[in-house]
Amino acid sequence: MMNELSAKDLNALLDFLDGYELETVLQNGNLVSSVKRLHRVYFGLITCTAELEMLSDYNGLSDKPSRDSIKFLKEVCSDLGHAFFCNIQGTYKGAGMLLRSSLENFWKFIIATSDNTAITEYGFRLKNRAKLAYMSNLLVGELLDEMYVNHYSYLSKMVHTSNLRQMEQTSALNYFPKFADDPSKKVESQFVKLSQYFSLISCLIFKGCFHEMHPSNQKIILKGIAPNRRAIVLGDTVSRDLSQKNITRTSSNSIS
Repeated sequence: MMNELSAKDLNALLDFLDGYELETVLQNGNLVSSVKRLHRVYFGLITCTAELEMLSDYNGLSDKPSRDSIKFLKEVCSDLGHAFFCNIQGTYKGAGMLLRSSLENFWKFIIATSDNTAITEYGFRLKNRAKLAYMSNLLVGELLDEMYVNHYSYLSKMVHTSNLRQMEQTSALNYFPKFADDPSKKVESQFVKLSQYFSLISCLIFKGCFHEMHPSNQKIILKGIAPNRRAIVLGDTVSRDLSQKNITRTSSNSIS
C-alpha cells in the first residue's frame, strides 16, 4: 500500500514538473516591474565582469584583476542569476541564501586580486580580510563595511531563520511558482543594492580598466550603479552620505 501511494505521488510530481511554467506569475504587473529592476543591475554587473575578464589579459594595464580572482567574480554573477530565478518562482529563502553566497564570493574576489593564499575565513573575518587587501583605499573600506552591516547581517538572519516571520514552511511542491509581494520586495531590495555595490567597487578597484572599456558598456555598467554614486566612478567631485554622515571627497582623495 505504501509503495502504491509513493508511486502515485511520484507520478503526480512528474506531471506537475512536465506542466511547470511561469506564465501565471508573469501576469502580475508588480513582478514584471521587479524583473526590470533586477535585470538593469544584473546586466550592468555581468557586463562589468565580462569587460574585466577580457582586460585581465591586457598587458598595457597595471591595475587589473588576476585570472583567478575573475573566477570568484563570475561565481558572484552565478549566485545572483540563481537568486533571480528563485525570486520569480517564490523561493525567497533560497534567494536569500544565494545572495549571502554572492557577497562572500565578492569578498573572495577582492582578496584574490592581491593575495593568492588560501581563503578559509568566512563572515566578519572574511570581510575584514577583504578590507585589509585595500587598506589604502578608505572609500572601498567604507563600502565593504556598509555591505556587511546593511546586507550580510540581514541575509544571515534570513538564512538561519532567526524568527518566526522568516519561516516559509512550504508543505507541497505544487505551491510553486508563487508571487508574494512583501517577501519579493525584500529579496529585490537586497539583490539590487548588492549588485550596485559589486559593480561600483569593481570599478573603483580597477578604475584603469573601467576607462579602457567600450563606451557603450561603460553606460550599461553605470546604469547598474546607484545614481548618487556614478560620479565616483567617473572621477568627478562628489558628495556622499556614508554612515549617516555627509562626507565630501574629491576622487583623488577617495579612490587613490
